[in-house]
Amino acid sequence: PPPPPPPPGTPSLTGSVKRKRQIQTKFRMPLFNWQSLQQSKIQGTIFGEIDDEILYDVLNFNRFGEEFKTKAQPKFSPKRVDTTDNKKESPVKKSGEKKEKEQALLDPSRARNLGITLKRIGLTADVTVKAIDDLDLGVLPVEYVELFLKLVPTESEVKLFERYVADGKPLKKLNETDFFMYKLTQVERLLPKLKILAYMGNFFDSVYMLVPQLDAIIAASNSVLNSQKLKKLIEVNIDAIRT
Repeated sequence: PPPPPPPPGTPSLTGSVKRKRQIQTKFRMPLFNWQSLQQSKIQGTIFGEIDDEILYDVLNFNRFGEEFKTKAQPKFSPKRVDTTDNKKESPVKKSGEKKEKEQALLDPSRARNLGITLKRIGLTADVTVKAIDDLDLGVLPVEYVELFLKLVPTESEVKLFERYVADGKPLKKLNETDFFMYKLTQVERLLPKLKILAYMGNFFDSVYMLVPQLDAIIAASNSVLNSQKLKKLIEVNIDAIRT
């Protein structure tokens, strides 16, 4: 016989626990910092009512992955593993050399944030530094400038790189994020230049927001200037003072 129905007020297990189909793409996609909610917390909300699986047969997820993949993608090939002894040794040597060359000086959190920014902008350190020096918004758009405003080297980081160079250590041993930060420390008046770039990039937006406020002030000023009642009030006050 079929099992008895659940007690009143108890959600149906088959209706509340529904596993979503996992979409697998051949590309590495950007990560989102989110946390999945328990099924019981979405009951009665829009998330419990929508059915996104109806789009699985409509959307082309291969094209979606191609369009929104991260910029740095390793090239996978089924024939990349060679059985010869020489080919087996070379990856180990290269890996060892890479670990020997790269050194990390930045705080891990700072290095991670800078690394995310570098992947997003896709510019080299030299190109970025030149764009900042030239105040070139064509190369470094304002949205990227605002990201760098949060990553301006601190005084302690500047001293850290100065000590590293003073000790005669080669810059080529720094990893990508540390080398990029070192290049930023070499930009004269970095923070003022970034602020100028941000001001230039947001200028027309600022004007667009200020114009209605200025119009309101001008209209209010004209209203006060042409107010006959205000003039009469001032006359009364003057007469009262003279008495």
